[in-house]
Amino acid sequence: MLTPERSESSTIMLRFFLFCCCSFLLLYQVVAEEKLPIELIKTETATFGGGCFWCLQPAFDHVDGVISTTVGFMGGEMNSPTYEQVSAGETGHTEVIQIVYNPELISYSALIAIYWQNVEYTTNSGAIDGRNTQYRSVIFTHGAEQATLAHLAKAELSQKNSSLDVITAIEPASEFHQAAEKHQNYYAKKAYSSSRK
Repeated sequence: MLTPERSESSTIMLRFFLFCCCSFLLLYQVVAEEKLPIELIKTETATFGGGCFWCLQPAFDHVDGVISTTVGFMGGEMNSPTYEQVSAGETGHTEVIQIVYNPELISYSALIAIYWQNVEYTTNSGAIDGRNTQYRSVIFTHGAEQATLAHLAKAELSQKNSSLDVITAIEPASEFHQAAEKHQNYYAKKAYSSSRK
């Protein structure tokens, strides 16, 4: 027979148990809906170059698992290069898009697959921009695992297109220089500007 003290203790323990269960379910729902603050989500970074960075950004902006995209420059020697300096070919930098993503929702290999669909990676193209350093096709890797996956993806692409020469370079990531705000999501700003004319 439960005494009043034991009954009260059991009630408190039951309430605590229910509270923990509800808290866990709420946390699960928040994680599932990607509403956790970014600092609580495990993220990784991918960096791709290939033509004008304005053209690459829309390809990744609305992909599930992609948290943010930022355009900028990588691979050169000048500190804090401007868009004008890079586009003139004066700095050795490449225009790139840097992607922060949740690896639980999208893999690095899947991002590379999207990249292949949106970049000119062969020598026998007619794209003049693709031959310029600032617009070259390059995968900048963040760590050994990304480098391995990038080389595997390039090898698979070469096998599927044996008559073509896949010229995309694979290099370790260096310092990323973010482009000015006016270049971020330029495609969306241009569309908005056109709609107001």
